[in-house]
Amino acid sequence: MKAYIAASWQNRFRLREIRTQLAEVNIQVMSQWIDMDRDYGTGDEGSVFTQEADRDYADIDKATFLILDTTDTATRGGREWEAGYATGRNKPVIRIGPVITPFHARVAASYDSWEKYINVLRTTLENVPPRNN
Repeated sequence: MKAYIAASWQNRFRLREIRTQLAEVNIQVMSQWIDMDRDYGTGDEGSVFTQEADRDYADIDKATFLILDTTDTATRGGREWEAGYATGRNKPVIRIGPVITPFHARVAASYDSWEKYINVLRTTLENVPPRNN
């Protein structure tokens, strides 16, 4: 399965470890933005933003579902835009963290924390019977 993580820009460093944990349960994270190390500031507009938006749209299109991280309230709204785009593309959205806007209540599933979500995935994986090929 392939997931796109929509979260606050500041959380990208923490999400690198979460991406590793998701890979352990066979979920590939498509969010290339997590690997970017530059900060945004004045003068960041035009073609730079267009290229980055196009990259994120393509990553969401490749994903099976979107994970919306609302654990950090400090955001400029990119994660909301991405979640709306995924919803418009009929992709399930899973929320990690609290409901902050009414739209956060309209998700396929929700978990209080990344730890709880990953534990559910691990438990599910452990209980899958082996396939006979």
